[in-house]
Amino acid sequence: MPSDTLPPILGDPVAVGAAARTFASIAADIAATATRLRALAAGDGTWTGVAATRAQARAATLPPKLDKATASYAAAGGALRDYAVALADAQRQSASAIAAERRASLDLESARAAQATATQHDAAQAATAHAAGQLAPPPTAQRHQADIDDAAARVARASATNRAAHDDQSRAARLAAAALKEASREGIHNQSWWRHAISSAANWASTQWAQALRTVSKVAATISGLAGIAALALSIAGVFFPPLEGAAATLEAISLVSAQLSVIADATLAASGKGSWTTVGLDALNLAPAALGKIIGKAAPALRRILNSDRLTGVEHVDSHMGGFTEAGSIVRHTKTATAIGDDDATLANLSRSTGAEGHDVIVHGVLIDDEAYFSADQTLIHPQQVADAILSNPEYSGGPINLVSCYGAKGTAAELEDILGVPVNAKMGRVRLNPKTGALEESVGR
Repeated sequence: MPSDTLPPILGDPVAVGAAARTFASIAADIAATATRLRALAAGDGTWTGVAATRAQARAATLPPKLDKATASYAAAGGALRDYAVALADAQRQSASAIAAERRASLDLESARAAQATATQHDAAQAATAHAAGQLAPPPTAQRHQADIDDAAARVARASATNRAAHDDQSRAARLAAAALKEASREGIHNQSWWRHAISSAANWASTQWAQALRTVSKVAATISGLAGIAALALSIAGVFFPPLEGAAATLEAISLVSAQLSVIADATLAASGKGSWTTVGLDALNLAPAALGKIIGKAAPALRRILNSDRLTGVEHVDSHMGGFTEAGSIVRHTKTATAIGDDDATLANLSRSTGAEGHDVIVHGVLIDDEAYFSADQTLIHPQQVADAILSNPEYSGGPINLVSCYGAKGTAAELEDILGVPVNAKMGRVRLNPKTGALEESVGR
């Protein structure tokens, strides 16, 4: 495999937890606003007449829509909160397994060295006894076999524990993604809510219901400000965790529409002499966080390229160029002899060793689940079609054999890639790397 140690679990549970709290806070604010609007719709008897009756009837239609938005944000916050907890637990389990594997590997190395020393000593003793015409003393090397077996077993258990931690993290991520998608479908993308809100504002303006219009302006400004701040936070986090960019875009849209509604309400008040044009100008400030978040979102791919450039640690520089990203956000690099997916040091090290002697080198991590191989990049499983797309987008590849630098490739992924591309794919059954001197594909057990 391209890595000589167990892979850790990447991610920032603190940042995910902060995003969860932001969603929960927005849900609470929207719920409080719905409560105030219900009280407004109920009336207190101080305002009567036809206009009051009509206004109260219209005010009563908005809270149910706000309830839907509240449930949506609360569900999104809960999904992110659960994922933050699961991610932290998986990282702790993985870190413990990695530490245990390192200790066991050192013990295994020590036991093997001791056995080798004992073997040499036994041979010397046997030679001395033979020269003296005596029987050789009992060998001692075998005494170290139990230590070797125990250390090897601990290495295997640590590896299994780390795989389980990665599986738990992947499962939690899938659940969180499904929950966020459901939350979006249930309310965050509910455009009719905003259309109803704008329609209600227009009707209130037509009846010159100044107090209700001020309430609408305040509600819209609050939602715009909170959504804009949340969008900015998620846009920044999205530079490092691309799946958050979708949520940031949703919040940007909510912030912008809310700000527009606030401007319309205050402009109506100002035009009728019941408000200030200064307030209208201040409403525009609510656009700043969302606008900045949108700029960061647009610049995110370039920022990722800057952050990910020249990250070769302990290996020579590779004359490569960006080939884009996979659907999951993993970086793709192209050279004249190779296509690499992922941005870890092991992948980059193998990329620097590529010579193309055995075909076009395709460098991507491989994992084994239930004795079946899967492609993986940045701790996320990726479909063979995404790997094929990355290869075909390399302008230096014009067809021909593929040299698959991916662990356990001969256990399934090579055959899948062969079916998609229609070319021979060379692969190995175990963990692999490219030889540092020759660039040839070789199994890396014990290296």
